[in-house]
Amino acid sequence: SRHSIRSVQLALAMDFQGAVRGLQKPQAYDAAFGTRPARESRLQQMRDLGFDEPEAVGGAGHAELEDKCKELSEELEGARAELAQLKQAAEAAKVSEARTAQKLQSFQQVNRSQSALMRAELAKCRRKLVHTQAVAGRLREQAEWLQSQQPGL
Repeated sequence: SRHSIRSVQLALAMDFQGAVRGLQKPQAYDAAFGTRPARESRLQQMRDLGFDEPEAVGGAGHAELEDKCKELSEELEGARAELAQLKQAAEAAKVSEARTAQKLQSFQQVNRSQSALMRAELAKCRRKLVHTQAVAGRLREQAEWLQSQQPGL
C-alpha cells in the first residue's frame, strides 16, 4: 500500500510535468542550451508540488493518507454502484415511457375510431328523424284532407 501511494504520487507528478510541457510553446534550437544550469531534480519538483519526501512517507501522515485513500476508494465504489442503479432506473423509465406512449397512441386511435362510428350513427339517426317527420307531416295532411272531405267523421 505504501508503494502504491508512492507510485500514484510519482505518476501524478510526471503527468503534471507532461501537461505543463505540452502547454509550452515549442522553442527554436538554442546552441547555448548546453551551458544552462541543469533542470531541477525530480525530488525538488515533487517538493514544489507538495509531495512528501520519500523518507517521510512512512511517517505519521502515512496512516492518514492510507485512511483517506481507503475512504475515497469506498466512496468511489459506492458512486459506481449508484451509477449502475441510476442507469438501470433510467433504462426502466425509458421502457415504461415507451410502453405508456404506445398505450396512449392505441387509446387515441380507438377514440378516433369510436368518434367516427358515433358521428356516422348520429348522421343516420338524423336522416331517419327527418324522414319520419316528413312522413308524419304527410299523414297529418292526409288526415286533414279526409276530415275536410267527410265533415261528419
